[in-house]
Amino acid sequence: MRLVCLFLVVIFLSSTHAEQTNEEMKVEVLYKPRVCLKKSQLNNMLKVQFKVFFENGTLFHSSYDTDVLMDVPLGLGDPSGELEKGFIDMCIGEKRLLTVPHHGQGDRELPLQNGNVLPPNIPLLYEVELIDLEDKINVKEGFENIDSDGDDHITLDEIMEQLKAVQEAGGDTALSPEILLQVYNNLIAAADKDSDGRISREEYRHLLPHELKDEL
Repeated sequence: MRLVCLFLVVIFLSSTHAEQTNEEMKVEVLYKPRVCLKKSQLNNMLKVQFKVFFENGTLFHSSYDTDVLMDVPLGLGDPSGELEKGFIDMCIGEKRLLTVPHHGQGDRELPLQNGNVLPPNIPLLYEVELIDLEDKINVKEGFENIDSDGDDHITLDEIMEQLKAVQEAGGDTALSPEILLQVYNNLIAAADKDSDGRISREEYRHLLPHELKDEL
């Protein structure tokens, strides 16, 4: 399972701040095909192209430049509870504008790979286009892709190897290694029940919604 660019990192950074703010993500439909044969729903894996803008309209990052699709799983229960809503009931080919208030980080700066920072309390706008979707999230394949040595545990080294894709896709605008490490630490805090510094297959299963647990 690919982890691509800072949009997915927001999932792991936003849980605490989301509980402290009344601001909600805004969703605007920019384009919708006249014929919609299939709509996105929970437990789909979406293939998405996206652009990220600052509130003043300045383009921050575009996946169209690298032609790298972002995988967006619906139904895994992101902590903010908001991000998934922006992708529900999308038609293939549909475009939406998602305005994420405060970008999840609240009053913290987010350092970037190039030495710059994302300022605190700044909304970011995501223009997203649904390119394709798979009917079911393959959580087994996702776990086993990260577990490169096949020992049924996800380690820091294995996750950081996957997160290299985040930096490669984002280039100079990728989040710094320190923030990516925080993503791992947040995931460990949520999943590592025996406190051994690794995520076992069973611990990973406990993170999944009930209807996906048996898939792993």
